[in-house]
Amino acid sequence: RTVLRNRACGSGIGSCRHWHNDGYLVELASGIETNIGHVCGRKNFGASFVTGEDQYRQDILIPEFRQKLMHAKASMQSLLPKILAMCNAAEGPGKQQRNFRRLFPKLTKALELRAGRREASVTQARERSPQEIERLVAGNPGVPRERFVYEDVVVGTIKGLDTFSENLGTVLQTTLREPIEQFLVENVGTATFKRLSELVSWERSLDEIMTHAGVAVRNAQDFFLKENIELL
Repeated sequence: RTVLRNRACGSGIGSCRHWHNDGYLVELASGIETNIGHVCGRKNFGASFVTGEDQYRQDILIPEFRQKLMHAKASMQSLLPKILAMCNAAEGPGKQQRNFRRLFPKLTKALELRAGRREASVTQARERSPQEIERLVAGNPGVPRERFVYEDVVVGTIKGLDTFSENLGTVLQTTLREPIEQFLVENVGTATFKRLSELVSWERSLDEIMTHAGVAVRNAQDFFLKENIELL
């Protein structure tokens, strides 16, 4: 018999022991039950495993997925106003982001590199006093005096720097708004098992996607504040 597991576990096959997420409980000839993934199942049980797996999908999983997705559709209608408000709030920063990239390509590249390295601090060279230089020279014998004339001092932090690690329009449209609009008009009653599985996986990650979109909007808003731009 087959029962879907909803948490990662190690394969019950001694020669495998790989971890898998969705797998099955199988009963051996000895009566002992163990867990198994689809790869080991097909390898060790052959056609009988494939038949059992297909039957389980038809009888249990597909109805379960369809019911879950229909409930998700109903609740997702209430999300549309929030998503539209988020998109509207991003119009200004999104336009500023596009114009900034077009007008300042070299600075954009530098900010992209900073974002990749998580370097948000802005520094400024400060000339050390003679007394400071003397102390450093005395404490670092063999190091040229010129090395101690200036030091870098942090004068601020670039807010919203991560806005240069992604495209705001892509985050909102491609990963959030368009998939939701497509899902709301999709006929889950005729969708294949593969498509249902994709939709269930996407629906599970929707909270994370929305949180990421909200952070992306705030990053763009923060970056284009006047006091932030003045740091550049």
